[in-house]
Amino acid sequence: MIKTQERQRIRRMHAEGLSITAIAKEVGISRTTVYAYLQDQERGLRTSRRGPVSKLFHADQEKLVEAYTALGGNATALAQLLRSSPEVFGLEKEFVMSDRSVLRFMTTRYPDLGKPKKPAYQAFVCEPGQQLQIDFTFGEFRFAGQAKPTKLSFFEAVYPWSHKAFVMVLPGTVQSSWMMGISTCLARLGCPAEILCDNDKSLVIHNRGTGNVRFHPDFEWLLRPFGIKPVACRPSRPQTKGSVERFGRYFKENCLLRLQYLNRNIRNIMELQSEIDQWIVDIADTRTFGGKTVAQWFEEERGFLAIPGHADTYMPVAHRIEVASRRAAVHLYGQRFQLPPECAGTWVAITVRHNGEFLISTMEGRELLTGAIPVDQMQTYKFDSKAVTADTAPAFELEQPNRVSHHMQDLVGIERYTNG
Repeated sequence: MIKTQERQRIRRMHAEGLSITAIAKEVGISRTTVYAYLQDQERGLRTSRRGPVSKLFHADQEKLVEAYTALGGNATALAQLLRSSPEVFGLEKEFVMSDRSVLRFMTTRYPDLGKPKKPAYQAFVCEPGQQLQIDFTFGEFRFAGQAKPTKLSFFEAVYPWSHKAFVMVLPGTVQSSWMMGISTCLARLGCPAEILCDNDKSLVIHNRGTGNVRFHPDFEWLLRPFGIKPVACRPSRPQTKGSVERFGRYFKENCLLRLQYLNRNIRNIMELQSEIDQWIVDIADTRTFGGKTVAQWFEEERGFLAIPGHADTYMPVAHRIEVASRRAAVHLYGQRFQLPPECAGTWVAITVRHNGEFLISTMEGRELLTGAIPVDQMQTYKFDSKAVTADTAPAFELEQPNRVSHHMQDLVGIERYTNG
């Protein structure tokens, strides 16, 4: 390697007209080296000494590109994955590399894999405890022993002020899934002043963007006792709830792919839910905004959130009324429950709470049956809010939501909560 002083002497002597042989003899290097250096100078090539080689040159490039592509070109998520599971990419266990260094390597070596720029929108600013944004996102996960990945639905909720997030694996976007996700989130974290949602038919019946929004009565029924105001996004404007939209991408790129690459022995939805809960504590809550972590910001926001009293007892998930079968039976989450014989062919009211407790009563409010359904069964079994009646009994549509809602509130004891 030619030293800096030698390069300067070579350039000076060459400018003075000395031959390559004379320059080589004067500097004390071979003619070939002098000739190669001068050729590089003519072509405009840099001949200075290169810096250290990136650690990622020793990684499995095929897996590196696969992960980077799957993460949507998110270098930060890739860096976290590399630091937590370096062996997957053929790196040493002690591998350490900054997010910026990973970004520099990937954009330099693989410039065509970068993310396209998207139009910017004005950031939404809210007060602590003002809002909770909710949504569903979808992804695939390969459980242990499966040849193909399973398509899954994830309920997501984010408090925009603190960026605190909640995620729950649920069976699709049927109304009971929305209700269970919202109820569990409110019971664990607290009630804001308003909930911002999209225009899913389980939540919003009518919204033309003129400000006149008609919400689903079950959605209003759930929020009314806690004084929460429902707010709908403008149609075709998902960026209105940008906090939960951004978190959805972050969750899929960072959590789901992270768990998949770690090759953990996750066998079912409940084990996956446990891993997600731990990821929120270890990763999502440690993100830093304005010099504080999400966990620290949320501790401040907690004081502005109304925490439901006796949440484990009085947070409802779903309610419906239906006709009992000719054998006086009803079905909940795949289970058959037998009622007294005199209930055959009559209307009964059913309420399910987020902790699995349920109550079946007559339309006059007389208790018929109580019990509990395992939460994991509720989380994996599709249960629509529409009445699924036995035999040929017709389903009951909620044409008069106020009458039904007030009756159900009495049944689940919400009036006791609101009255202290």
